[in-house]
Amino acid sequence: MHVAKHFVAFSQYKDQLMAVGRARQTGIEVPGLGILSAGKFEEHAGSKLHRPNQHTLAPSGKSLQVECLQTWRLHMLPLHMCN
Repeated sequence: MHVAKHFVAFSQYKDQLMAVGRARQTGIEVPGLGILSAGKFEEHAGSKLHRPNQHTLAPSGKSLQVECLQTWRLHMLPLHMCN
């Protein structure tokens, strides 16, 4: 599933879009609701899984959880190479 640049989507199952918002520094902006936390965005989507970062998709189509882990590994790699 492809998500437009700067937008995130909540999908509980592959290819099942449940909510769309715009990524902001302070949360996810949803028209008519303002800026929501990841948990509130998941709640808005109608999910009760309590795992918003696993099901909220970044513009790349990867979950926020995967995006965060990949970014962390990218930034931590030079530190491990120095030891």
